[in-house]
Amino acid sequence: MRGLSGRTALVTGGTGLIGGATCVRLAEEGARVIVASRSLEKATECCAAHREAGDLIPIELDVSVADSISAAFERLHTESLHPTILVATAIDTRWHATPFEQLDYEHFAGISRADVAGNFLVARTLVDDLRDDEPASVVLFSSIYGSAGVEHSIYPDGMMHSPVHYSATKAAIQGVTRWLAGHWGARGIRVNAIVSGGVRDENRQGDEFVKRYNRRAMLGRMGYPREIASAAAFLASDDASYITGTCLNVEGGLLAW
Repeated sequence: MRGLSGRTALVTGGTGLIGGATCVRLAEEGARVIVASRSLEKATECCAAHREAGDLIPIELDVSVADSISAAFERLHTESLHPTILVATAIDTRWHATPFEQLDYEHFAGISRADVAGNFLVARTLVDDLRDDEPASVVLFSSIYGSAGVEHSIYPDGMMHSPVHYSATKAAIQGVTRWLAGHWGARGIRVNAIVSGGVRDENRQGDEFVKRYNRRAMLGRMGYPREIASAAAFLASDDASYITGTCLNVEGGLLAW
């Protein structure tokens, strides 16, 4: 893709299912990729496991902690790393597993602290480091459940449903995307979001759930991490140079019925 070779990209949540695939895809396109994770050990392992993909650099970054964001960018400055691409996939899944009846203020605040506030603060810090005339691309991550209601019937008995505060957070990401696109557009800084559908994860999804989900998608299947990563790489690249403020559905047609 045009405009990725030689660029430096920062990926939050870089060791996750989608974040890891995105790091690999950007590196394969010739970008220098900073793999950010709460765990420096995990980030280092990820970079080592995919060293054949290209230039991957681990960094410790907890997007839910302001001091961690500041420390990460100080390290980037020290190492003369200057990202002009941000792909923000980080989310704090520790707030997902609480039953609906037990949700309280802190569950909503906890998930929003990372996914909305944290990724926003990373984006603003990155943009603050740019020269006045320097273009950049920010890719945030929403979900089908930020655009439509959860179909609870696809979840088998005993499987945790996608929680209400996750839907609230992912809807907020779409609003943040459009707001930032308007705010930074005159500077040539593009802001877009991926509206991701279900992504196959054999460690978390049983066969019955997958079968039920597949019936909802026009393509008859869940997505793969590499497919979501390809869309993120496109939005980050110069091939998408006239696209901003867009929430791109990458969900096999599930929202198009």
